[in-house]
Amino acid sequence: MVISPIIVIVGATILAVFSDSLFTQFHDSSAIHTIVDIELRSYTKILNGSISVVLSIATMLYLNRLVSEESLIVKLSNLPLLAFSISFFLIPLSFQNVTFWSSVLLFVLFISQCLNCLNGRRLANSIFNAAFILGFLTLFSNGYAIHLVSIVLALVIGGQFNVKRLMLLIIGFITPVYFILAILYIFWPEHLGLISSQLSMNFSTITWTIPVVSLVFLVFLNITFVQLQAKSLNVREKKMLRFEILFAFVSLLSIFLLPVGLFAGLTLVPLVVLNARAMTNAKSIWVTRLLFYSQVIVAAINIVIAM
Repeated sequence: MVISPIIVIVGATILAVFSDSLFTQFHDSSAIHTIVDIELRSYTKILNGSISVVLSIATMLYLNRLVSEESLIVKLSNLPLLAFSISFFLIPLSFQNVTFWSSVLLFVLFISQCLNCLNGRRLANSIFNAAFILGFLTLFSNGYAIHLVSIVLALVIGGQFNVKRLMLLIIGFITPVYFILAILYIFWPEHLGLISSQLSMNFSTITWTIPVVSLVFLVFLNITFVQLQAKSLNVREKKMLRFEILFAFVSLLSIFLLPVGLFAGLTLVPLVVLNARAMTNAKSIWVTRLLFYSQVIVAAINIVIAM
């Protein structure tokens, strides 16, 4: 089980409820926002900014460690740290807050459990943990629910999928929702109807801004190069790469369900992994330079737009 990391991240998220002055900009129209709005307080941006920096660094280090432990790239490298540092500027300024980065950190933890499902490690625990984390994230934005597909893909690609495990996935996913509804039933029963409507899937109109287009371009650019390099991979590496690419596509589909900032956060993680893989396996220095400078240019464009 992954109880300890979950407790830490949930604790940071609860702290964000009372310290994050940008909370309503991040989680507007979500189940958690509806609950928090009952007793929402806005104290200071200093605490929000400080904890945000700590959480973003923790996310960066944890993702780099995950890439190394799971051998997501062929060679040991700190390229994920570099890619993440540059991609940090792809996140809109209004989403640079505690609740956003605690959610992204929890999302990386979700990916680690998906990789356990892919590789058949502690299968029952990993399926439940992945679904539970996703269910908790759905309370912040129902668009996260699309990544139920990612858990199923991990099981199918790993040859572990069956009806029993599908039922375990569903139970894990609805458990956080069940507890939230139980708490509301006891303390704020008048909000039950509103929460139920917030948990339903809602499609949103895509706003094709420059940051969104540039992010989608970067993802497809890196997918193209990792596909070109796939011929030299062994069977296990090809299986891992197949999951990474499909995971990236699922994250791209979240653009129909999530606000731009959250879409960028969900797409940032697979982008970092794919970019590190493409740069590590590149046979030509020009490919490496193209991938690196394309990321720098896109980040620079986003910084200029934010100014």
